[in-house]
Amino acid sequence: MAKINGKELTKQELLKRAGNPSQLCGIRKISFEEGKARGLSAFEVKTGSGFCFTIAADKCMDILEASYKGVNLSFLGKAGPTAPQYYNSFENEFGQTMTGGLMFTCGLQNSGGGCRDNQGVWHSPHGRAAFIPAEQVYGKSYWSGDDLVIEAGGVMRENLLFGHNLSLTRKITAKAGENKFILHDTLENLAAEPNEFIILYHFNLGYPMLDEMTKLILPEDTESSARTEAAEKGIDKRFEFSAPIDGFFEHCFFHVVKGDDGFAEAKVENPSLGFGISLKYSVDTLPVLTEWKSMRSGDYALGLEPGNGWLCGRKLEQDNGTIQTIAPFSKIEYTLEFSVYDL
Repeated sequence: MAKINGKELTKQELLKRAGNPSQLCGIRKISFEEGKARGLSAFEVKTGSGFCFTIAADKCMDILEASYKGVNLSFLGKAGPTAPQYYNSFENEFGQTMTGGLMFTCGLQNSGGGCRDNQGVWHSPHGRAAFIPAEQVYGKSYWSGDDLVIEAGGVMRENLLFGHNLSLTRKITAKAGENKFILHDTLENLAAEPNEFIILYHFNLGYPMLDEMTKLILPEDTESSARTEAAEKGIDKRFEFSAPIDGFFEHCFFHVVKGDDGFAEAKVENPSLGFGISLKYSVDTLPVLTEWKSMRSGDYALGLEPGNGWLCGRKLEQDNGTIQTIAPFSKIEYTLEFSVYDL
């Protein structure tokens, strides 16, 4: 049942109060019309609980913006929303179109810094996945018993002549009255050869969800390490955050979180706002949680990034023997749940 304004309502009870439920909740297709976002197709979702988010259909069905009770949750990069045609894979160009958003997909051939792999192929920072427009796109709401379900989906294809042929099928679902969405991906190798691949889900929180009161909460038995020597000096404060600092250079930490019933969970709470967020992910397929701590003025963000690698770039993953391979004509499933809860 949908919980609206503190009341649990059956389908009939809700329809008596709102003959068109879209006055409370639902999904709406939109198109951006200005600047570098011109032509970008998206879906606006509102669940009726105060939780709203936007899905960028033309950019891997990623989550562009999110808010709760009118309070922003997500980090938006300086570039803002950008249509995929502005993507440039050349070296040092990534920051020109880095939208951020609540979540963007990294992969499917690289995550981390740009590099040339052991075959001499250039891979742009975080790969190309986040700039792939979806095919077979849909957005709908429908009744399942007394639940009003909101759903969007699409298919992204990343391929190369004489090379890889990967398909990523994404479904995002939410329910009226709830403060969460579930993202389910199916990665499929459509080629007759195995493919080394990387996938990472780059969730990003920004001001005011992120401020001096914010705390990251992980299970006590989490194993943590730092990506760089500079980050190692700040590892004792990996769960704490400051006000923006001029010139701060990012710190990245790797967390191996123990799973419960196949899922690991990371929480971020801000008592000054009175709520927190929870990110759950399938730990068997996404064993490493990267924390991106950017306290830099103007680029003030906290990233929570479940992935199948160590965010060090494709070449180092190859050199370290940590890059994963998907077998010919096989599939891998990924499930993530993002939710907001009151304190």
